[in-house]
Amino acid sequence: MATRRDLLRALLIVPALAITARRGFAQGLGQFMTPTVPCGDVKPTPAAADDATFKAGAPLKASLVEPGITGERLVLTGTVSGVICGPIKGARVDFWQADPQGVYDAKGFRLRGHVLTDDKGVYRIETVLPAAYGRRARHLNAKVQAAGKPTLATQLFIADDPQNLKDPQFKPELAIKLSKTPTGWLANFAFVLNA
Repeated sequence: MATRRDLLRALLIVPALAITARRGFAQGLGQFMTPTVPCGDVKPTPAAADDATFKAGAPLKASLVEPGITGERLVLTGTVSGVICGPIKGARVDFWQADPQGVYDAKGFRLRGHVLTDDKGVYRIETVLPAAYGRRARHLNAKVQAAGKPTLATQLFIADDPQNLKDPQFKPELAIKLSKTPTGWLANFAFVLNA
């Protein structure tokens, strides 16, 4: 026959077993769950491909400015990371653009090149501000590739350019703000891959 003491002991053991079982269940399932974003609510950079002007094989170069290229200088810096947080080392970032007269080089690699991100996922490229062409607003094209990650092809638009509103590819998330310096312009953009 159960005593009052046995009944109290049973009442204390049942919640303890339930808590232990719940913890064990959660820990056991943890290995099968997709990890959440540890750095907050990070959204991938929107795609905005411009495949008609892309040319494979652009050389590795930190500056797209070559002899004979005129225009206002632009230094663009930023990072490449994934939505599961963290910089991506060695990501290839191709840049290409129209020149200050609105013309793309279709024969060579003028205003075309790629850079690789460093250990902290940082890239830096020197170029000139592009001109608008046709019905398009001024923009820089970019293609970001990292091992084991999906390729991102997108475009970076100049913030506050009135032509942005008429460009079907424009997305506010792709606008870069320019800061004036004594030697030209500075801008920053963080590419976030969907991986």
